[in-house]
Amino acid sequence: AAIDIGDNDRVFLILKKAEENEQTIFAENSVGALVEATNGPDGVTPLFNACKHGNIEVARLLLRAGAQPTRETRSGGFTPLWTAAQRGKARCVELMLQQRGVLVNKVSTDGRTPLYVACESGSVDCVQLLLAAKADINRRRDDRSTPLIVAAVYGHSGVVELLLGAGAKLKPKDEDGTALDNARKQAGAGDRTRCIELLEAAWRARAKDEVADEGQAAEDDVEVD
Repeated sequence: AAIDIGDNDRVFLILKKAEENEQTIFAENSVGALVEATNGPDGVTPLFNACKHGNIEVARLLLRAGAQPTRETRSGGFTPLWTAAQRGKARCVELMLQQRGVLVNKVSTDGRTPLYVACESGSVDCVQLLLAAKADINRRRDDRSTPLIVAAVYGHSGVVELLLGAGAKLKPKDEDGTALDNARKQAGAGDRTRCIELLEAAWRARAKDEVADEGQAAEDDVEVD
């Protein structure tokens, strides 16, 4: 029962007791077996649940007890890092990024990276952490959308601004067009008006830079007698 989804307080108490006593928790279960015990057929472990609910102390204790930070669910291919990013649990994202073997660009079965789902959920803090860890800012999922596109679709203007500042590409398209196209189609809901303003400004700045680059190239081509 202690490893049921969301029952992290009891997991914490049991593991803490085991850590203090350095003994087997139950006759049939070692500490290692407990931390890797799964709930249901999908292979969800207590570490997934701790990351899902943002229970940082439980996550730390589970890792000390031997929980595997790179483990994936059987369906979906989700990792603890991916789960924390999707739920906007920045402290757990930071903790998972510090673990050996954790891949910042590990995709789920439908092609979504931790950065993508953080942009989808609108977590600026998680996006900042993932970008600092060198997450692929332009990685497409199976439907061809990018982190910038999905942030624009959901009207997460803070994330859009952060991605643009980090150099996200404007031109990639999914079936509905670019990030700007997507934001315009969803106009009127969420913070998409601000997203449109940010993306339009980015396109104008890009065009201005391209003109300047062309002018510089023309000057460089002029022969000096």
